[in-house]
Amino acid sequence: MFPQKTTSKNLRNSTITTGCIALILVIFVIFLVANPANACNGDNSLGKDLGMSEIVILDSDQGKTIEAHRGDSITIRLTENPTAGYHWEISGTNNHLVEFQSSDYLKPSKAVIGSGGTRIFRFKVLSNGTDKIQIRLRRSWESEDRAVKIFAVNILIQ
Repeated sequence: MFPQKTTSKNLRNSTITTGCIALILVIFVIFLVANPANACNGDNSLGKDLGMSEIVILDSDQGKTIEAHRGDSITIRLTENPTAGYHWEISGTNNHLVEFQSSDYLKPSKAVIGSGGTRIFRFKVLSNGTDKIQIRLRRSWESEDRAVKIFAVNILIQ
């Protein structure tokens, strides 16, 4: 009801509180600058502790066994040239321990006639065990057994 009287004690407490907040912000900014990958979960170390890391698989991983954990996301990036009529399609998974989420095509950064891009498949790891993801490269108007390339990886889920 009555305005509070400003005392040196009130000013000192206010200054200390403001100083603490400023110090916390400075420490946070230093952490972000010093560890940008960790701060954005770019190295998966923070997400892995929570069971949510992203595993990226490339063309060169053909035939390999990849370790994963329940809750992880798997991204498979394969080169594709749809201008020649070929596209990647999922043949399936053996034990259905990973679930297909989405497929996107990423065009090349420089648009050159006839150049290919990247097909990106995303999966979610559902359960422990061993599964195999198979993807085939083929023309949609040809029979499934006419695939020109088959990409497969084994997923060991712990």
